[in-house]
Amino acid sequence: MSGPKKDEILDVIKRLNPWWDDPREWTVKDEDLRAAEYSGLRPRLYHIAVKKWVNPVIEKKAWAIRVLRGPRRVGKTTLIKTIIKKAIELGMPPKAVAYLSLDDEELQRIISRLSLRVVLELLVEEARARGGGRAVIVIDEATFYDKWALAVKNLIDQGTLRMPGSLLIVTGSYSLELSEAKRQLEGRMGSIGGDSRGQRFIYPFRFSEVLESLSKAADNVYKSFTYKGRPLRSIPARLALLKDLSTPGEAESIEALENLWDEIGLHAESHFWGYYMLVGGFPRALTRIINIKRGVGSIDDLDEDYNAAFDLLLRDASRFSIDEEYLELFIRQALLQPAKHTNYGNLSQVIVTGGKRGSQGHGRRLGLEQARKMLDYLVDGARYLIKLRRIVEPSGEGVLATPQPDPGGEIKLIYSDPLLFHSLFWVSQGHKTRVAELAESILEPRPDVKGSEVLAPGLLEAVVCSHVSRIDLLTQGDDAGNYGFWKHEDTEVFDCASWWMDSRERRVTVVPIEVTWSPRKAADKMANASATLSGFNRRLILVIGEKGVKPRLEASYDVEMVVVPAPLFLALI
Repeated sequence: MSGPKKDEILDVIKRLNPWWDDPREWTVKDEDLRAAEYSGLRPRLYHIAVKKWVNPVIEKKAWAIRVLRGPRRVGKTTLIKTIIKKAIELGMPPKAVAYLSLDDEELQRIISRLSLRVVLELLVEEARARGGGRAVIVIDEATFYDKWALAVKNLIDQGTLRMPGSLLIVTGSYSLELSEAKRQLEGRMGSIGGDSRGQRFIYPFRFSEVLESLSKAADNVYKSFTYKGRPLRSIPARLALLKDLSTPGEAESIEALENLWDEIGLHAESHFWGYYMLVGGFPRALTRIINIKRGVGSIDDLDEDYNAAFDLLLRDASRFSIDEEYLELFIRQALLQPAKHTNYGNLSQVIVTGGKRGSQGHGRRLGLEQARKMLDYLVDGARYLIKLRRIVEPSGEGVLATPQPDPGGEIKLIYSDPLLFHSLFWVSQGHKTRVAELAESILEPRPDVKGSEVLAPGLLEAVVCSHVSRIDLLTQGDDAGNYGFWKHEDTEVFDCASWWMDSRERRVTVVPIEVTWSPRKAADKMANASATLSGFNRRLILVIGEKGVKPRLEASYDVEMVVVPAPLFLALI
């Protein structure tokens, strides 16, 4: 391509790529990178991306397409810019790296006139020419352009992107759209570093990541504290400790847990209640509350983050043919509990018309098809909710006994992050200001705060079980669905469990979790848990919200239990 079209495209893209003209100083001026450095939060996937994606491209050993999925404001753009910064430091010519943000209005106008394929083809050719046959191209917020995957597929098939030294990274917010992209790009993702899956999901920060980033004491402990010869910073060490904590008769793990509490228990407690339970793992909100704790700004500044999470969810719903008003009513009438047992039949009975903001009129029920559509959007699309399946009995015997979901349809919906719960709970009810103060008011059961006796334990359960659901990502790199809540007949046995195949011991490891505010409130469930735990030869991990409780081993109703304060337990995931 030559002439005005080429010049026009490059002029627009140049504005989005400040390193083309300023490869040394652009990072100092970039707001996202400055905020990340100031907060101390470490971007996920960074080391994997550099080692397994960027280095092979610089060395012209491979080509690949990589798709990063994750909710809005979860840190995808900051991660991308961090990767670009490192790629240039490692020797990639700055003009061989091109960044496109498909929510940029000026770029959208060019693409609507010329097509994304034309723009990408030009960029790849220009980047390879300037990079000695190498090119790193980023498409940020790809879900703003419905046919991006088709454009990429065509460029792969014609050979433009299928050359050693080419890396295309695509980010998007909604897995509903990205699942279709995955189908179109099947078998066309290339292979870098032995990873041919091509897709990664980025959740908000886990509590352990926040603790490790913000507490120097905790960071030192993660580096120096070892379990069975491995530092606690490594995922295998943490999983080994979790496995042993849930193994009857095992004593070394209890001693390790008590020592860990002595080392970082108070640090974990203060960061959990002071930071994480208010704003969860969203980098922008975490940066803001870090500033507030340092005396910069007001707690009311967090209102922007709570309102943005709710407004973005509603605004983007139309992309999936979901009515914004229906969705708001659905949230307010059916989803204001942080952890909720339900099924599609119950959700289909929600009344979604009439009654909004004082309006009059007769309501009608949502219906099964619409209930599924909205829940798919909230769970599989936006990932504001996680769906836990009901587990009844294992299949197989002995060491290979594997938990199985109940086909009957009962599910438990839990919020995937504290910020998302506070956002939807308060903003959907009309609270646009002082949301952080309202959130703080329910973080501990208090007789003077209406609903806190239900909301605080429920939110704790949601936070713990959402972390348990992410063990799949830690063990397999993907969500395999190896988690759920446990029932025997019609009685819940414990709140959630995770399981994985232990490759060394060739057995299924099951980690059962019960979450409660106080150890005193757990006694009623122990009798029901006894038979199930004995059948699996497991020890229950009892996660406690009450402050000041130290870890210990207990036994009642013939069941061994490891009592663990919630902040310490979450520091292990």
